Amino acid sequence: MQLTSEQEATIAYSALSEPGDALAYLIFQQNGPAAIDQFKSGKAKTIWPEQIHELAPEYVASLPLLFERFSLRVPKTHVPTLVERAIRWNAQPVFPDQLPRLWNQFADLEMHRPYLLWVAGSTRVIESDANAIVGTRNPTLRGINNARKLVKQLGVGVISGGATGIDYAAHRAALDYGLPTAAFMAGGIDRAYPTENWPLFHEIVRGGGALVSETVPFTAPSRFRFLNRNRLIAALSKATLVVEAAFRSGSLRTARDAAEIFRPVMAIP
Repeated sequence: MQLTSEQEATIAYSALSEPGDALAYLIFQQNGPAAIDQFKSGKAKTIWPEQIHELAPEYVASLPLLFERFSLRVPKTHVPTLVERAIRWNAQPVFPDQLPRLWNQFADLEMHRPYLLWVAGSTRVIESDANAIVGTRNPTLRGINNARKLVKQLGVGVISGGATGIDYAAHRAALDYGLPTAAFMAGGIDRAYPTENWPLFHEIVRGGGALVSETVPFTAPSRFRFLNRNRLIAALSKATLVVEAAFRSGSLRTARDAAEIFRPVMAIP
């Protein structure tokens, strides 16, 4: 896979950042892919504080932690290895200029936008009209049936998180009804979670859908990455539909993320 120097730098910078980190994105927004060279050369310690103090002084206090995290990750970040790992998992990096319509959807996330996406399979579902269907990992039979009915009646693509329970039922129904579906991962594309859903993930890709992640390969899924992942599901969906969810749950976080960017949110009581 041939990448430009700017694309390689974007991948490297994304590997240093965490999903949804507003401070890191603001720095990237100001400097572009050159930010990675600024950090490696040491110039960032002069340039970035001046920029942040002028643009968003409330973030100045967070700069030392960002520098520390970047310093720990730089020695472990090797872009050719990341790309090779992605290719082994039938995935490739997708950049904003390659899918402008898609990134227009992300515009409402403002400084919480992704730098790029890693996609295994087809980008068709994330480029077209689709709804998010989310819910509990421990659904009732009624909840599973409602999720399937929703998918069939709406008749458009389905975006969800690939989890057990309602997510699984929504992805499964989309496949059964011949609709495209995309599962968004909370870790690297090679760390698809949960492992018991791997047969489903393979079927999604073979069926013209996609596995999607904003984090580089080798990244482990973790609780805060699951929560941050949900903003992407909300942003790419015409509407978010909650089938069943606990009072404190990732599903309600997705609903909140959708509401904050003025996407319709619906639920089955």
